[in-house]
Amino acid sequence: MKNRMKKREKSSKRAASEVLGSLLVVAVITTTAALLYTISYPVIGQSEESVKARKAYFDLMNIRETLERVRFMVETNSTYNLYLSGSTAYFRNEPIVYVDGTPYQVSSIVISGKGWTLYYENGAIIERTTNYMKMLSFPGIYYTGNTLTMPLIVFVGGDKIGGGTGKVSLNFGISRVFRVVGTDIRIESSNAEAWCRFFQEIGISPTCTSRNVTFTVPNASIAVYEISVK
Repeated sequence: MKNRMKKREKSSKRAASEVLGSLLVVAVITTTAALLYTISYPVIGQSEESVKARKAYFDLMNIRETLERVRFMVETNSTYNLYLSGSTAYFRNEPIVYVDGTPYQVSSIVISGKGWTLYYENGAIIERTTNYMKMLSFPGIYYTGNTLTMPLIVFVGGDKIGGGTGKVSLNFGISRVFRVVGTDIRIESSNAEAWCRFFQEIGISPTCTSRNVTFTVPNASIAVYEISVK
């Protein structure tokens, strides 16, 4: 009888030890997981913002393609559905391009998130963060044979688009097209640094400041496309 009782006590102690051991293992795993999550959270957050920035880039690429179809009159009107998720999109009243002193307010489309901003400016897509600024996609501007060929895509009627979440439908239509010529060009933009590097790469030697890019060419052929935005 005593032997049986001793065996039961040993079994109970063994079971209790196994349960306690399992609880300790679970506690260690939970603590480790919580610690790893705490350490990696900034990286996870950064990855989420990277995904948002990548989506914004492709949105602006698609918007540029939509605008190209409209300005070449492949379509007289075209709509792009912009889906926002934790980012803000709006129109901005720059850059301003001066041709022989005459200003043309080109405007731009901006999508921004936490720590990053992407701009569609006259065919270019520019990325700006706290650490750098760079032109991700070049505009259709060319300099050959001493002639600068440059379209100006001017938005008419653009206002704040929206922020947070939801769908925004942007309807673009061609309003007017006209041509101007000149020799003295000045571009006023908060992204002047990116524009300065672009014009240097295509063979022009501009004078650059933090907000202005100025240069003179023998001939500038500029087509102005007024695009209505609803």
